[in-house]
Amino acid sequence: MTVTPPPPGQPVGPPPEGSIPPPPPNPYAGVPAQPADPYPAAPAQPQPPQYGAAPQYPQQPQPQQPPQYGQPQPQPYGAQPQYGAPPPQQQYGYQGPPPGGWCTDPDDAPRPGVGPKEALRLFFRKYARFTGRASRSEFWWPMLLLSLALIVVYIIAWIPLGIGIGMEAAASSGTSYGASSGGGVALMVLGGVIMGLCVLASWAVIIPSIAVMWRRLHDAGFSGLFYLLSLAGLGIVPLIMCVFESKPEGQRYDRVLP
Repeated sequence: MTVTPPPPGQPVGPPPEGSIPPPPPNPYAGVPAQPADPYPAAPAQPQPPQYGAAPQYPQQPQPQQPPQYGQPQPQPYGAQPQYGAPPPQQQYGYQGPPPGGWCTDPDDAPRPGVGPKEALRLFFRKYARFTGRASRSEFWWPMLLLSLALIVVYIIAWIPLGIGIGMEAAASSGTSYGASSGGGVALMVLGGVIMGLCVLASWAVIIPSIAVMWRRLHDAGFSGLFYLLSLAGLGIVPLIMCVFESKPEGQRYDRVLP
């Protein structure tokens, strides 16, 4: 009987109690690894487009436009609004100028901050123009100056008219003051002429006064038809509306050039 000696490094005899037995030997130890494939598979070639088919190009991602301030953000289809969120607001009435703006007459634009001389010039130059807009200074300077002028002229007309009436009253009572000279009649005629000229001047500025208030209402964002309230005894209403500041939506009352 032939006894095979144990491999080198392996203890002879049974292992002692409580020790861990060594692992079994690897049967593949010393076997050489298989070499890599010397002929790797070629990458897949793109297929040529079929006849008549449009070539396909990679699509570029579209940049997302950030929502403008104050504009409601679009909600996906079927999405429910968040709890406590305000409902989307719908715009009514004036929606602003069309894309590209209006091509309007620049002469219809208001001129804020003009002085009294320029305001009077515009007042008479736009004598009967009911289109366009007028700033607050364009409206209030002519109204103030014309009102003061008419008051002064009325006072000047009443001075000789009153003196003449007094002289004629004294002459008719039997006194000799002014009875023989006829000065009372002359003063009454002079006062009447001045009064008549004042009335004619008042009638002459009626049309431009209506026109400038009409344009002032446009500049404040209102329709000029509000002036018709003056015919119903409510002239204070359009006068208060003329105090409002300019609004951009008044541009819709300007003349559109072809």
